[in-house]
Amino acid sequence: MPTNSAIRTPRPDSSAQQLWAISKGERSVHAELREGGWGCEVRLFSDGRCFAAHALDSRELALQYASAIERDLIARGWVKTTVQVP
Repeated sequence: MPTNSAIRTPRPDSSAQQLWAISKGERSVHAELREGGWGCEVRLFSDGRCFAAHALDSRELALQYASAIERDLIARGWVKTTVQVP
């Protein structure tokens, strides 16, 4: 079983498509989309660290998934900002 030090935390990927950025107070989150032969992956980052990732079968499903997260955060008081990767 891998130890915590052996688990790799994904970092922002320059080849990934930046989808949106959002903030609330001092906190910020951004989403990126990675595509591969296996499908698409939506990754969520805060403070330059990935805290969630979800693989989906198609780009369309991945974009819908990311949009749903963004809408939910906006409904909770988060504000859309310029996409900037730390």
